[in-house]
Order: sequence, then structure tokens, then C-alpha cells
Amino acid sequence: MLVLSVSLVLAHFSNAQTVTKNSPQLTCTEQHVDSVNPGLIYQVVDKMPQFPGGEKALLDYIGHNLKYPIDAQEKGIQGRVIVRFIVTKIGKVEQVEVLRSLCPSADQEALRVVNSLPNWTPGEQKGVKVGVYYTLPISFKLINSTNERTRLVKENQVFIVDGNRLPVGFDLNTLKPDNIANVQVIKPQTDIIKAELIAKYGPDGASGVVLITRKPLIFAPKIDSVKPSILESNGDKVYEVIDKMPEFPGGQQALLSYIGHNLRYPVEAQMKGIQGTVIVRFVVTSTGKVNKVEVIRKLFPALDAESVRVVASLPEWIPGEQKGKKVNVYYTLPIKFKLE
Repeated sequence: MLVLSVSLVLAHFSNAQTVTKNSPQLTCTEQHVDSVNPGLIYQVVDKMPQFPGGEKALLDYIGHNLKYPIDAQEKGIQGRVIVRFIVTKIGKVEQVEVLRSLCPSADQEALRVVNSLPNWTPGEQKGVKVGVYYTLPISFKLINSTNERTRLVKENQVFIVDGNRLPVGFDLNTLKPDNIANVQVIKPQTDIIKAELIAKYGPDGASGVVLITRKPLIFAPKIDSVKPSILESNGDKVYEVIDKMPEFPGGQQALLSYIGHNLRYPVEAQMKGIQGTVIVRFVVTSTGKVNKVEVIRKLFPALDAESVRVVASLPEWIPGEQKGKKVNVYYTLPIKFKLE
């Protein structure tokens, strides 16, 4: 199995994708000028631009956000993409280009990650902030399966999750063990079983099939089918901002932990590579219950429904207060889905 390298001299990245062990550095000679020209793009300056947090933070950022293209993994392509860009005098990353190519998908991924970099501390020449060229080598490296950190579905493997066949390159680590109800491995132990697997799953079924069934989801009712709540029928006001906002038991960190532990990434969305943020709004009532859950910014039907399900499952909160009285309050929560 082809997976990604997890360690280098300079950094160790949790998603097993790495930047080259060479430090980000400039490779051209200094431009000699008699006086500072803020409009000039320099190669080397008195004070080089710096990524927020320094070189280690830059390596961590790239290691966390870089995705090894599946087609490159399947073809066994590995090596370095050399990228050059400008850190402008206001710290923005602009004019990103590939100086040394590896393969189209790796080149595009390197460009994507570098274009996503946040603002830098700009470089300075003679005390004046100036634009500076910066050259960054990005390494894509495969390692053997004995050291694997990422388990991907390979060609000729058949994994069926809730009746859906997973595509080649699907990251099996996204299937949380706590959410799995049953795993059945069907081996072609006899010619009859082998023939049945081939008939049902195609030629790849000859090697066996893994059937995974996840625990059933408990979905909240559709938003448009929710009847007016008791708080509305009683004429109780729902506030936007109050003196003391409602609080999840244990605070914000406990809320994030609850969402992270209970949220399930729908396989359908993973297979289509859909990621992003769903914005959910709900009411924390004067008794602390979560009511009237609705999606105010949609992403994808399965992701929207999963966001509603998780928020609707939240336990009771400490209710908010206005002038010492417990009241109903709107609460907005972003739910993020990100493929690793």
C-alpha cells in the first residue's frame, strides 16, 4: 500500500504528508541597488520576510494542509515541486509559480497550498518594507505499508459501506470505529463463493469483499416540517443578544469536543470530495433545551442533515439570562467538514 511519509529532519506531520527536509530558502543572488526602491522585487534583503510563528510554523502549516494527489500515489510518483512566490511589502503571498515540476496534480496541489498561506511579516531593505521573492521546495514522498499512517482503498479491493462501494483512494481512517456496528469479511474460500462474489461485485470480488455497516443515524425532522414551537405559541420572545448568553455544559471546549466526537462525515460527501462549513442556527430555550434547529448556510444535503442531527442531539444548556431572567436565545454554530 502506498502511503505518505510521516517524518523529516525539520518536521513531523500528523497527516503523513511532508515538506522537503531542506529549509525554505532563497536560491538567487542578491540584487545590488544604490537606494531602496519599494517597487522593486528583491531576491535578498536586510530582513527577510517571515511566516507567522517562523519556519517551524510554516512547515507545520504545509504539512497539515498538503494533500497527496491520489493519482500520483497510484502511479508511484514522488519527488519535489519547487515553488516561487512574492511576499509583498504588505505581507501578502502573490504570483505563485512552479519553478520545477513533478506531475500536473502534484504541481497544482503545491500551488493550492502556497496560495492559501496567510499574510507574512514583510521583508525590509534599509528599514523600508519591500516585496521579496521566496522559493519553497515541497516534497511528496511515499513509504511502505509497514509504516503506514493512512489506510487507503487500493485498486482491486472491494469495501462496501452501508451498501455503497468505496472508490480507490478512499481514506478508511475517516470511518470512526465508534460509529461502526458490524464488519463482515467475505473470503472466496470455495469456487461457489468466489463465483457469487464476482457476479455481484465484478472481477475484483474474486479477492474477497469487506462489508461495513454503520450504526443507524437518528435524524432530526426536516426543517420545513417542524411545527411552531411552544415558545412561539406562547408568545415568548427569542433574543439575539442578551446580558448573559447560554452556555454548553463544560464551556466552549466541551461543545467542540461533543461535536467532534458525534459528527459523522457522510460517505457520499467523502466520495465526492465535498468539504466546507455548514452554518446552523437554533434556540436555547429558557429551560436550556435546544429547539428550532435550522441550516442558514447550506453545503450539501447529506452534510446539512448531519449537522442538524448532531445539533439536535445536544444535551441541555445553561440557559441565557436577560436582566436576571432566563430567556430564549438564538445561537449560531458553524459545523466544519474537512477531508484529511
